[in-house]
Amino acid sequence: MHQEVTTSCQAVAIARPSRAKTVVNVKSAAALWPSAVMSEVATTTEINRNGNPQSPSDLTRNQDEERSGATIANATCMYDNGGETDMIVQLQAAVLLGFWHSKNDDHTQPWYWTGIAINLCYIMGLHRDPDTGNFNPSVTDRRRSLWRRLWWSCFFRDRWLSLTLGRPLRISLNSCNTPLPSLTDLVCDLYDMPRAIANAYIPDDFTQLAEYWIVLMRLTKLLGDTLTLCYQPFGPSPTLQQVEALEAEFFRLGLPERCAEGQSRLATFSLYHLQLHYQASVITFYRPCMAKAPEGLPSSQLQAWQAEIRNKIDAAALQTNAILDNLVREKLLDFAEPMTPPLLVPAMHIHLLNCKAGDDLLRRLSLNKLDFCMLVMQEMQETYTCASVYRGIFLEAIRQLFPSYSVDAAETDVEAPGAPASPQRQDKSFMGTLLNDSFIDELMHESSLFNIWEYLPMMEGHWAEENA
Repeated sequence: MHQEVTTSCQAVAIARPSRAKTVVNVKSAAALWPSAVMSEVATTTEINRNGNPQSPSDLTRNQDEERSGATIANATCMYDNGGETDMIVQLQAAVLLGFWHSKNDDHTQPWYWTGIAINLCYIMGLHRDPDTGNFNPSVTDRRRSLWRRLWWSCFFRDRWLSLTLGRPLRISLNSCNTPLPSLTDLVCDLYDMPRAIANAYIPDDFTQLAEYWIVLMRLTKLLGDTLTLCYQPFGPSPTLQQVEALEAEFFRLGLPERCAEGQSRLATFSLYHLQLHYQASVITFYRPCMAKAPEGLPSSQLQAWQAEIRNKIDAAALQTNAILDNLVREKLLDFAEPMTPPLLVPAMHIHLLNCKAGDDLLRRLSLNKLDFCMLVMQEMQETYTCASVYRGIFLEAIRQLFPSYSVDAAETDVEAPGAPASPQRQDKSFMGTLLNDSFIDELMHESSLFNIWEYLPMMEGHWAEENA
């Protein structure tokens, strides 16, 4: 029964060329699977029970990438032709295949596999609570917990992929009533796990990781509400009452602010990553309010209200940089995941807009903040293609404002926007040839309704084709 899942776990475990050594363990993959979906913690790097990445691989990066591509291809082939009839196993494998993809993969693969996973959920009825009306004794507690974990894992992928790929939501909660998993739902499979496997692969603070995941699901639900309320091109305009109600939900989320004493490096990264999700969601929520005020806002209050909103956006972008600083100082970037680069984009966009400020000091400070994000993107681009794409786009936008901008911050001459380009910067890079002037103009327009996420997947596709 676990053959498909185990094969897919192997694919997922080595799907990315990472600075940390990847691990494949058939027994642990099969045993850990029911809880693996609950978190991005699922053995993407070799992690000991204290949550520390192990020593770097002896393989060269090219060998690692070739092995990753071959394993993904084999896993996909086995999924299509393996003859597995258990739909739960098919669903588990699809979720795993949709979570990781190697540098040479089609950039649409996560969207494709997540779509398959969601369709399987609908077919099996996982979007509906089996206890609606009356308790259903035919469903065991263990199976009920597994269904909740699987459904909400698919929900998480649906919301964040919809945001980062600029695509419609596949799941409408108006038709779904499966409850959020509880802490018991997430850890129940550990009770029967052999002690030797638990000691080897389960962090001591696994319960803490589960609690972070539950908060992440609640945050993801708010992200979905944001996308539905503010990012429907043909939907009704949000009212002030709706915006304030959703804002209150963000405030009530109860996001953990500090690491628990003595927790592992993995758990520390997970907390920081949860905080990055939160700041990206907050910027995504407030950003449309700068382009169009909600209905019901008195015109006499418009200027003061939007100034307050702008301050909240700037605070979220600044907090993103503070979290990144923690990740760098505590040497946690080796834990970076496929979602890590996209989580920086909202803050980078705000820093870019602030680079247009008329005040020279504010302009320099904003560029420094953006430069720091660019450095982190540069560090991650060795592993994730999307980081290269994001960095290339923002590099071209920066050079529109500061023509003599150098990738090396020490060589940057921050003159006023609009100054003549130096000769060495007049030539266009490959990314520059893909970006037309209208895209850059929209990207840097303060009040534009332009959605950066709708353009980025196309850029990533072109970038992948050129570097295949």
